[in-house]
Amino acid sequence: MELRSAIHQMDVEHKVGMARLEGKVDAIQDTTGGTKKKVDGLVRWQTLIIGGTAVAGIVASALFGLYIKFGDRITIAPAPAATPITAPVPATPPLPVAKP
Repeated sequence: MELRSAIHQMDVEHKVGMARLEGKVDAIQDTTGGTKKKVDGLVRWQTLIIGGTAVAGIVASALFGLYIKFGDRITIAPAPAATPITAPVPATPPLPVAKP
């Protein structure tokens, strides 16, 4: 009888232990799935940044090449100086002289 109760107790402990392990495995899988999504997002951003940098470099190189090729045809001159506008100043009438 003691052997049977000991075996039953071991079986119950085994089932409880397996349930705990399954719960921990599920939690680890959830964490792993969340981490995988975050890493995939970072990889996507990395790809976008590298691609944007490459496109910006190509555009800058093309603009610089056009400037080198056609730079002598482009002149940038300062704006012509504007003539100042002066308002006419009215003549002041002579002041009356006081007699002593």
